[in-house]
Amino acid sequence: MNQTNTRQGCKFCTRKGLPILPVRPAIMSQHDILPILPDNIQVPVPPQGETAYTLRLMRSGYLNIWDEFGQAWINYFVTENGFYYPLPENGEVPEMVQNGTIKPCITEPLELARASLVTLPVFPPPMKNGLFWFSWSEVEWTDTVRKKHEDKVYRERYMQCFDLDKWIMNGQENQTLSINLLQDVVAEYSYQSQNNDIKKWSPLIWESMHAMKGLSLKQAANDLMAEKGAIIALNDTPAVVQDLAALMNYRLEHNFERNPKYERGLALSASLAMMKEAMCTQYERDRVGEGILFEKTARNGIAVKNGTMSPSLAALQANTIHDAVNQSLKIQVEQYWAKYEKYIDREKQAAFLEDYNKALSTYDQAVLTPMVTLYLTYFTGQSLLDYFDHNFDQQNIQSGMLFTQSILDCIEGMQDKLDVKRFFQEQLTNFKMSEQNLLLRAALLNQQSWIKCIDDAVSSSGGAYDDLPWDKVWDGFKDISNHYLLQIQLVSEKFFNALSSQLLGVLNKAVNKTPLPILVAISAMNGKKLLPINYIGERKHFLTNAVEQMASMTDLDNKASHSRLRHYLEIEERRERINGLQFEGKQEGRFFAAIDIKEAELSKSTPPLERPQVAVKAFRSAEDVKSIAFPKEWRTKLALAKGKTINKLANDTAQSLPFAGCMFSVTLQVHVLWTTAQDAMKGQVNNTEAVTKFIANTISAGGALLDAAERVIFKFRTLRISARIRFSYGVVRLKNIKNSLKNTIRFCAWFGAVAVAWDVYHAYDEFDKENSTLGWAYTLSAVGGGALFGASLSPAILAFLGPIGLLIAITLVFGAAIFIAAYSKDDIQEWLSASLWRKIPENEQNQGKIPVIWMDRQKEMSELIKIIGYTEDNV
Repeated sequence: MNQTNTRQGCKFCTRKGLPILPVRPAIMSQHDILPILPDNIQVPVPPQGETAYTLRLMRSGYLNIWDEFGQAWINYFVTENGFYYPLPENGEVPEMVQNGTIKPCITEPLELARASLVTLPVFPPPMKNGLFWFSWSEVEWTDTVRKKHEDKVYRERYMQCFDLDKWIMNGQENQTLSINLLQDVVAEYSYQSQNNDIKKWSPLIWESMHAMKGLSLKQAANDLMAEKGAIIALNDTPAVVQDLAALMNYRLEHNFERNPKYERGLALSASLAMMKEAMCTQYERDRVGEGILFEKTARNGIAVKNGTMSPSLAALQANTIHDAVNQSLKIQVEQYWAKYEKYIDREKQAAFLEDYNKALSTYDQAVLTPMVTLYLTYFTGQSLLDYFDHNFDQQNIQSGMLFTQSILDCIEGMQDKLDVKRFFQEQLTNFKMSEQNLLLRAALLNQQSWIKCIDDAVSSSGGAYDDLPWDKVWDGFKDISNHYLLQIQLVSEKFFNALSSQLLGVLNKAVNKTPLPILVAISAMNGKKLLPINYIGERKHFLTNAVEQMASMTDLDNKASHSRLRHYLEIEERRERINGLQFEGKQEGRFFAAIDIKEAELSKSTPPLERPQVAVKAFRSAEDVKSIAFPKEWRTKLALAKGKTINKLANDTAQSLPFAGCMFSVTLQVHVLWTTAQDAMKGQVNNTEAVTKFIANTISAGGALLDAAERVIFKFRTLRISARIRFSYGVVRLKNIKNSLKNTIRFCAWFGAVAVAWDVYHAYDEFDKENSTLGWAYTLSAVGGGALFGASLSPAILAFLGPIGLLIAITLVFGAAIFIAAYSKDDIQEWLSASLWRKIPENEQNQGKIPVIWMDRQKEMSELIKIIGYTEDNV
């Protein structure tokens, strides 16, 4: 032993009695070359989805053994490396053993072997030894839990019996094998233990034992009691569930996402889709923004006709520009993207996607779907429920936090699978608590008093959140969280982070229903009172607020200035109108808002007769609704968290985390965004595409918001703070400035003269190179730009042009810009023409302009990243 070991041995390696090696039935892939579980070892659920069972060493945790004859406990602490340290009868672990400071001596093989075994006391014949009851737990039992297991009926219900006399007499007992079969039945000691993928995907520590260790273990067992050593299989259902999730995600990644056959095509297909969406959307915004500036200048200018000022003519000119932009936008966007589309071979992409989808569908039916079924069978089965029922104390908050953490370990990696996601959401939407509902129990920290408090509050609410006894609920949480608020927040933030998608679904469905225990509990845990808010107002205002929130919600550092945001909103509103969304009319709806405890207390001071008037005044204003629905406190919290180091947080004496309550607040905001967007879309069935795009953008923005919170929280992963938003969202900043008019001519700006000058220069340059096609395009652009620039400075020129002249000038500028951009070749086009699915236009083939295809995915994607200037910080 490292510190106190002597030649006479120590607690780690001192053993006397019948030697036993505890193991657990574990999931493995059918392709792993490991021992298959023997037929006489029973498991709760048969394998599915190309999986099988093997026997593996126990996880780190606590082995509790009840000696029925001696009426006493035999306890061991299991280290991460599979060694057993004997504990006193109360099960208390020395800190230096738990943190790994004290270890067995690595220079003595037989001592290491003995430290890998546990022993049971054996009386000399003819004395009987009686029954021994085994139970393994990843958490330390409280005195209350230990006392329960001393009851015979409770023990028979939850612990595994081992008849020592029966084993010594005939070598047979349930769930038990001879230790002589070690290399043939235990995965880590098998002859092929080092040649398997299990160590690549299993989240649990894999200790590959070579042949010599197996021989030493059997020798140590025979030295203790010749030919009587046993291997006992103890169920560890949480480990099976965790391994199932890990194996499923490994298979998806290994067979598809990182499979050389598919990874390049998947990356390229995603890049092309994102590129088209981002570039076309930005082009639309640019064109609409320019049109708005043209219109405003024309409308606010002074039109002159025959020497007479004519304000009505100015309005007519503005309307002409307005109609021209609206009518031509779709065609402009199509023509803009056409210059990129011509370099993409969609037939190759379609063939790849067909092959990929067919392979994924076949694999899903044969492997993935059965694995999900196996996972859900375990998660809803009796063995997992038994584990969580008898190892955790419902009246001890420390045990309760470990309960929540253990449940989280069991759901990580599976919460985004469709059938699992549905099941989890059903669990969270139950109106009554039950022992079978593990997710709700975990959300409420498995504390009996807290569960009862929530149940009583919901039962007495009369079906309304406002009628809940919130003061009792807050007091109930205060009672269980006393002195442990920091630890509770760590566990809760991680738990709700993992289930944010399901929680959002619950919020969206529950706003018109009676109070749900999960929502009442989360609100109280975050010091909030949850209220459904009814609102009514102009659809335009609510849509504008939704767009504003989409634009600003991920800007944690508040970089966007207010004026820039207003300009952006104006462009987005106009763009959505052109795409078919109706902004006129009334909108009404309902969403959840969270009110701080202090604010809720202050509202009590408002005279009862005045409360309805105050509510009506507050909730009929879209701006007031926004201030209630989208508080910015979470931004401050995340900003604080961004400045914290892990060590600083771990050593902080503060009573709360800097990011506590973020996931609840953020999820609420996404819920409001989604709800108001859906309400605004009601009745607009004739504009399916526009409605779908707007709602999709809303969801994407919500995903970005949740992702922003997760990114900050993720850096505290060593404190077991981490998140999976399945949301799929990314932002790409595309730059396309070469040989195109990204910033076209704007009224009332001298920069218009610069653009005209450049057009004149390019026209001269192209004619000089005998490229008359581009020369005339630049000439026409210069003529149109010159006319618009002159109109911006001179009322006389503006009047001379009139509505028709303005329309011709605008057409010249836009048309020439599109033609020039399409005729020239920019960086994106160069990249596309060298991509895997490139298509070279015939005229370029004739000119010999055929670049070499990028050699692999890494090169292809790295070149794209260089062009678009994309990094992790852009997301």
